Amino acid sequence: MTDTLKVLLIERDPVIFCALRRTLGSVAQRQGRKSEVLHAESIAEAKAIFTAHSDISGVVTSGTLNGGTKLHDGNRDEPDSEIVQFVGYVRELRPNLPVIAASNSSYCRTALVESGCTAECEKTEVVRVLMQLLKERS
Repeated sequence: MTDTLKVLLIERDPVIFCALRRTLGSVAQRQGRKSEVLHAESIAEAKAIFTAHSDISGVVTSGTLNGGTKLHDGNRDEPDSEIVQFVGYVRELRPNLPVIAASNSSYCRTALVESGCTAECEKTEVVRVLMQLLKERS
């Protein structure tokens, strides 16, 4: 287990970034570890960060970065195709890395898991799910 929990967050909402950074920092500190949240607001940024940091402990991605696409019934968000492609990219390079689909849309989360995400949860549950995945892999 590494001394620093380094998480890549792909999310446009700065409130989610701040909340994840604060909560992950608190959990890591209780374990005697440090934490770092690397924030990307686009897939281009996410790829650059992912490539530059081979020690990332996990990836958390929103299902949509561009406001989402409503399906024909108007109730379900389709995940952005760029995010689906990025999940595939991560899977190719680091197949065992935890990748969490975090969205308020259960349909979007399920679609991302089918595309290769390790787990899914609502945004309020990200730290709990991430810590459980890391514990299972240690």
